[in-house]
Amino acid sequence: MSAYLGIDLGPTAKMKFTDFELRRFSNNIKLRKGCRERDGKFICYLPYRGHDRSLGTYSTAKECNRIWDLEMALKKLRDRKPAKKGYGKLETGEVRVAIGLGGGKSLYLGIHPTEEIGRKVYLEAFEKRKAEEMAKLESQR
Repeated sequence: MSAYLGIDLGPTAKMKFTDFELRRFSNNIKLRKGCRERDGKFICYLPYRGHDRSLGTYSTAKECNRIWDLEMALKKLRDRKPAKKGYGKLETGEVRVAIGLGGGKSLYLGIHPTEEIGRKVYLEAFEKRKAEEMAKLESQR
């Protein structure tokens, strides 16, 4: 039995494939929800307010998937809101402030005398962390 690009054609198959079909066979990558294939090119779309916003056309499925993943991460980061409180009260009446870093980790921001100060410290740290993450993702574009 002969195998062409990992596809078993069987002993009697005498088929010829077009360039488009060969590209499809050799590309075994599953496309993301917002990626589509048309005429051998991969088009990336992102849902935005009930419509699809085009992110461009790419020659490979891998590149299209990478752009879609990056844009979805940016979208989720932009939509992220701070926690309702962002602090916890201690028995002494003081406020312990920490911000979540993901993966079960948190950054301790100290103990503060009042809720107002604790909330202010939390919001500043939240906005700073969000800006850092956005800059990191933007640099990957």
